[in-house]
Amino acid sequence: MPNQPAYVWRLPWTDAGKYTTLAESTDPLALGNLMNEHIDSNLRIDACRAALDIQKAVTRFNDARGQCRLGETL
Repeated sequence: MPNQPAYVWRLPWTDAGKYTTLAESTDPLALGNLMNEHIDSNLRIDACRAALDIQKAVTRFNDARGQCRLGETL
């Protein structure tokens, strides 16, 4: 979109995956979209891992309990 500000973040202390080369040769808006897709993908993966960790923790908790267990109706 013309005349729209573009915001791009960089990692000043590292060149993660040749980011500098990519940033210097890519349109700022396209680079921003690419980075947003990458970050969104990583957040989804992290959320799934967290959900699996919670599920394992509930199972361990329930295995250690008697009558009162998480996720069950008394």
